[in-house]
Amino acid sequence: MRIEGTLKSWDDDRGFGFIEPTQGGQDIFVHIKDFSRGTARPQINQALTFEVTLGQQGKKRAVNVQPIRVNRRPPLTERQARAQLGAATLLAIPAFMAVYGIVTILWHPPHMDRVSLRRHQSYHLYCLCQRQIRRKT
Repeated sequence: MRIEGTLKSWDDDRGFGFIEPTQGGQDIFVHIKDFSRGTARPQINQALTFEVTLGQQGKKRAVNVQPIRVNRRPPLTERQARAQLGAATLLAIPAFMAVYGIVTILWHPPHMDRVSLRRHQSYHLYCLCQRQIRRKT
């Protein structure tokens, strides 16, 4: 059974220390070789998870020790979320608006007056926007 605790003392020169279990009780001995491979050097007050066995002298010893990874990324603010849209999206919107504006100015269907043309183009722009919104959700 895995137990959680906090590293209370650590002698880096000798490679051992003691873990205080979160549930309470006596401190548990831990040696550097009992940490999983690839973990950084232990730090005092570091949160750990481990298993307990009895050592050679019948004392409790921590084995299979792993640091508890804390998600240190705070939630994104609204401004940061908008910043993640990406360059492609930020360039596509103005490019689309420029093309739309040019087509609006240059293209005049013979059967429509200017007011009807604006209504027609507005409706198509609305449909395009709605289609894009549906694709993203």
